[in-house]
Amino acid sequence: MLEEHLKEELILLNLDASNREELFKQVANTYLEKGLVTEGYYECLSQREDNYPTGLQMEDYSVGIPHGEPEHVKESFVSIVTLTEPITIYKMENPEESVPIDVFFFLGLGDGALHLNILRETIGVIQEKTLIKKLKQASSAKDALALVKEVLSLT
Repeated sequence: MLEEHLKEELILLNLDASNREELFKQVANTYLEKGLVTEGYYECLSQREDNYPTGLQMEDYSVGIPHGEPEHVKESFVSIVTLTEPITIYKMENPEESVPIDVFFFLGLGDGALHLNILRETIGVIQEKTLIKKLKQASSAKDALALVKEVLSLT
């Protein structure tokens, strides 16, 4: 399920963003240009992150899983984004604590049941420490997609 919503053109590697707002604007504009989301997606994404942070601290790395609301998604997608330098976002399990993150899985899902299934698969993928490390080093979206597909084929 995750695999069919993850497209090479939505794997954005080594973006420059100094904070969450800058990152969210960049990705929201990309998704809007591709016709995947509505104009209100950026604001929805930001508000949802304010209310329900998505930073996950794993063993010795961290990952973000930002997502908006279904009414702002025209076509369901999963997008992997890596940054040149980590930005700070708040933790999912403790919204008072922040965590530096440079790998994000943005979920744009228009259906509630699909959302839960994709989220479950995404959580499984991000638990693969080696994959996250390799995604940070990936030189192309094609390579990054192949890495994720390899992990998905093992689950």
